[in-house]
Amino acid sequence: MSKEIHPTAVVDASAKIGEGVIIGPHTIIEGSVEIGENTRIDSQAKISYGARIGKNCHIFHGAVISEIPQDLNLHRRSQKLSLSSGNPNEELFIDCLQSGGFTF
Repeated sequence: MSKEIHPTAVVDASAKIGEGVIIGPHTIIEGSVEIGENTRIDSQAKISYGARIGKNCHIFHGAVISEIPQDLNLHRRSQKLSLSSGNPNEELFIDCLQSGGFTF
């Protein structure tokens, strides 16, 4: 089983991409990201620095994972976002700045 990365996707060399992962067109995967096996990331998604995504997940078109929020009045602190295995991430808003991190 191999990875399928669309030629227009941008994947940082330090990202760890599991077997069977599908990465769609115009998707951006930043550094220190881990994506578990058999996960599908649809087109135009952005997976930001340090995100951890388990196996068998589905990240839908245009999703932004582990990015700073639009509300810049919040004080940024160390954060960690982990999506556990099998998470369908259809409609989910996670504010890591309020709590210091989440695992789903």
